[in-house]
Amino acid sequence: MIDTLMAGKGVIVHLLEDASGIKEKMPVRAMVDSSKRNATRIHHTATHLLHKALKEVLGEHVKQAGSYVGPDKLRFDFNHSQALSHEELARVEELVNRKIKEKLKVETLQKSYADAIKMGAVALFGEKYGDKVRILKVGDYSLELCGGTHASSTGDILFFKVLSEGALGAGIRRIEAVAGEAARIQVIFKAKALSDAVAEQLRKYRLLEIDKEQQGGKKFTETRIFEIEFTELESLQNAVDNQDSRNVTKFLEHLQGRVDWLNERIARAEKEINDLKLKKVVGEAAAYAAEMRTVREIKVLLRDFKGYSMEMLRSFSDAVQKEVKSCVLLLASNLSGRVIFLAVVTPDLVAKGYSAVKISDVFTAAISGKGGGREGKVEGGGKDPGKIDLGFEKAIDLLDKNL
Repeated sequence: MIDTLMAGKGVIVHLLEDASGIKEKMPVRAMVDSSKRNATRIHHTATHLLHKALKEVLGEHVKQAGSYVGPDKLRFDFNHSQALSHEELARVEELVNRKIKEKLKVETLQKSYADAIKMGAVALFGEKYGDKVRILKVGDYSLELCGGTHASSTGDILFFKVLSEGALGAGIRRIEAVAGEAARIQVIFKAKALSDAVAEQLRKYRLLEIDKEQQGGKKFTETRIFEIEFTELESLQNAVDNQDSRNVTKFLEHLQGRVDWLNERIARAEKEINDLKLKKVVGEAAAYAAEMRTVREIKVLLRDFKGYSMEMLRSFSDAVQKEVKSCVLLLASNLSGRVIFLAVVTPDLVAKGYSAVKISDVFTAAISGKGGGREGKVEGGGKDPGKIDLGFEKAIDLLDKNL
């Protein structure tokens, strides 16, 4: 069965995915998926708690403008003129979870519509009601006209967690949330994902620390305090079990804060290491300039640098040109399994017909790449780091022919 529809006069139509083989007056048995039904009941009752909590936090003007209740989550649309603040959302979560913890009795009552309204039951604007209506009573907290399946106690809901809050249209907001086992799983999975992110960022940070020390830099800030202890995850689980949404939120925000801090520190560390490498590169330029080969009376430097960025190749090129005013440079780097390169011909040699574009053409043909620039400088990349030496040979052949 894929859906059910009301056909009027109390007749319920069951829509089947495949009705082949079913004949008129044939006896059939309909069975309820108990796990889906129970999860739906929990989300349905949680929706009523959410509606009441929104009224308490935002005001009595809040009215339901649409909803979805399923085994996976709930969606609640309501009228409100602005986004909920962090504090308002936290307060709503806290109120709902407090009522879950109180294990309020959930009852359904049959009354006349007039009596239901006298009792203070909330009716949905635009809904059509008959003479007899069904009222959902949640302790002394919520009283609304409602059909459908519900939990027998708010304690069955276990836990409630807002997933998102946003605008649906002018003056209409939407909250998506999970309740029951789905809420518990969502919180634990999010905490696990953040914990894994912290562990991965710590691993990257420590590798960067090794790299920085190899470049002659000082040690980083101690990172051990950012490791996730098993007892912390246990405390989170206890907070979920005790419907302590405030501490659940605080813990998840604390984990996110660790991830954000480590991301920021990694970015700073990468910059520090890059600066150290640039300084080292510039310092080595004079030594490399002294080793330049001579081809047809011009100074030529071909060099393969492992792991150098384009910024580092440019800095090295500038430093060499300060040492040697007239030269041809072809600098390459194997960076993460790909080639980046920089070809430079000083202005005096460009005037004599030498071209960085021509050098780039023969080099990129060897490394399966391409480049772009002018006669004096070309930058580019390629797919085959194993052919860098072959590319150098092709460049030397070109220069030797004075092309």
